[in-house]
Amino acid sequence: MTDQSGESSGINVNADLAPVLTATPTGIKYIFNLLFGKKHAEAERMLKLAEAQNAVDVRKILSGEATYDHSNHKLTTANTGDPKLLVAEKVRIDEASNLIECSIQAAAYIEEGPDAAKTEELEDFVNRWKNEAKFISSNAAQAIWGRVLAQEVSSPGSISLRTLDVIRNISKIEAINFNNICNYVAFDKVVIDNQKGKPVSNEVFASMRDAGLIANFTPGNYRASRWSKTNLEISENDVKPALYVRCGEFFIFIYEDELKSSKLDDPSFCYWELTMAGRELYKIVQKSMNAKIEDVAKAIFKSDEQYLSFANYTRYIDVEKNQVDTASITKIPND
Repeated sequence: MTDQSGESSGINVNADLAPVLTATPTGIKYIFNLLFGKKHAEAERMLKLAEAQNAVDVRKILSGEATYDHSNHKLTTANTGDPKLLVAEKVRIDEASNLIECSIQAAAYIEEGPDAAKTEELEDFVNRWKNEAKFISSNAAQAIWGRVLAQEVSSPGSISLRTLDVIRNISKIEAINFNNICNYVAFDKVVIDNQKGKPVSNEVFASMRDAGLIANFTPGNYRASRWSKTNLEISENDVKPALYVRCGEFFIFIYEDELKSSKLDDPSFCYWELTMAGRELYKIVQKSMNAKIEDVAKAIFKSDEQYLSFANYTRYIDVEKNQVDTASITKIPND
């Protein structure tokens, strides 16, 4: 195929890391070492010390009567009569819980850590990530924050510190909304707006603008683009011109000859552009998108339903090489 034009909720956990090590040994051990110590032996020792505490000590920690100090591996008894100490201890426990839950989210997406040289490159990013993870308490935001670290570990340099500053301020509802609009992202950089308010409303677009994830949203002042054109190689001797939009791993298209015979103009779509932070976050989120492509296509055509009867889709074999699976072309149902 030759291109002719441009282009969930989180996991609830407690503070006991031992079961997590069993469930995700590679990822969590690497993340634990990355965040809390450079040597694997030190991380293992800290875990064993934490596991060795008896039931009485655990109850004291959970009730706020005592604190486990990682610097000297000892319990410190809190003065329960001092409100300031009680508040300070509650803050420490909450921050530790948030950091652990964000770390577990990251570990779930890491199969193996990078080599030592790349690990050193991650130091500034990890320190910034760790400082902010303490304050992220919602499951939806923790899920995104964890995957941000996993992405950077897997591909150092792929997430900028400036993007990290944008993402750290995302609220729970903004995280959920961004997951939703990612289903309608075309060519990895713009969000299609069918101007009908469904499935994405103007209020959601405005919140994404305010969160720093899409640029220049002004209702009524739309930017538009024609569908891209390509020559689709159905078989060795069968090449058909087609107009298409790429949404994630899906290739949504219309055969050009069918469009001409119907005397319809080439289709176009209105869109809002993702910011750099939005693009980098989209690359992470799209890996777990599960919306039905038929529903996505129908939403795209909501303002131009006359095109839906001509629409087809298939998956990309290789996005970078612009190769699609022509053996699995499917007609989008028009019902």
